[in-house]
Amino acid sequence: MDYIQASALSQSFKRFSKRLSPSRDPTPSELQQQQQQQPNEDNNKLKKSNSRGFTPFQARRQSLTAPCEKVLDSTAAATDTPTSPYGPLKVVTATACCPKRPNKARESKTRRDCGEDAVFVCRNFPSNSTVDRVCSIGVADGVGSYSLRGIDPSIFAWAIMEGTKEVFETDASVTCIQALTKSYEKICSEARVEAGGSTACIVSLHHGKSSNGAPVLKLTAASLGDSSFLVVRDGNIIYRSEEQLHCFNCPYQLSVPRNSAKPNQDDPSKAFVLDDPIDLVKGDIVIVATDGLTDNVFDADVAKIVSGIKEATDKDTAAKMASELLKTAYLNSRSKEAYTPFTKYSIEHHQSYIPNGKVDDITFVVALIA
Repeated sequence: MDYIQASALSQSFKRFSKRLSPSRDPTPSELQQQQQQQPNEDNNKLKKSNSRGFTPFQARRQSLTAPCEKVLDSTAAATDTPTSPYGPLKVVTATACCPKRPNKARESKTRRDCGEDAVFVCRNFPSNSTVDRVCSIGVADGVGSYSLRGIDPSIFAWAIMEGTKEVFETDASVTCIQALTKSYEKICSEARVEAGGSTACIVSLHHGKSSNGAPVLKLTAASLGDSSFLVVRDGNIIYRSEEQLHCFNCPYQLSVPRNSAKPNQDDPSKAFVLDDPIDLVKGDIVIVATDGLTDNVFDADVAKIVSGIKEATDKDTAAKMASELLKTAYLNSRSKEAYTPFTKYSIEHHQSYIPNGKVDDITFVVALIA
């Protein structure tokens, strides 16, 4: 699997979720600072559809100090002439990553340097599957604090992703939460990783029929922590998964070693599970991402960027979407002026106002329904 890559360096931050801390009105000085970053007051009145909120597109177009090179992974999840009895829909994916601290030692034949993140796209499924699965996608964000103990956070993140992919490739009827659970249990039982922790977001797409009999792709998912996914249709976000946080800088996370003496240790049973599938149609776009993207680009801007791109082929379109998203996230994360989701949450949850982006590992997959 291949990726967009760029260099970065900074301290990682996390954010609160609105539902986890009482809100307050910003002070006059904070309001003045917000208005300086958002000159169009009407846009500040846009109705929020989830805790992250929608804001106008503000990404700056400038040269990258460490330019994004290219999208290499942009391949169809099905052939141009699918044999599914449900219809011709297929999935075209483009995967992007940008490590904040590049480390070539993390790379291998099956891995690229995503910093402390990990990702997979699975297209090989058992032939005897009872589900006509087309594509499964996963992202994970390794818990950075383990590095203070001399532990590479990416090790557990890759273990949970590769284990989940392996389950999908061998179990014909597994669900997203079952695949994640089996992967975690195997890591624990076989002591595959000495110590570590990670968030996880798993999405799977399979052929099906809508209520009126039209061919669709059915999306199911499971997520734990602040890695998330959203679905864009005709420029609008029709679904956004919720993020799970215990407190500031502490998302829900799978971790090892498992300690029964810690009743608050997270496990897959605490994951958000989407069992009632979302019906996807041609032209829909699914973005599965770690918080390196969602902390630096507002959901409305994500939707605007991907919806405004149409290239000659579906592969080129998906690749361009991923490239433009990564450039925007990269620029915002290094900006000293951009008003980002990270800035917004800092104000809303009693943190010092920081008028800039958050440099973090940026990893995501764009899946275009074609």
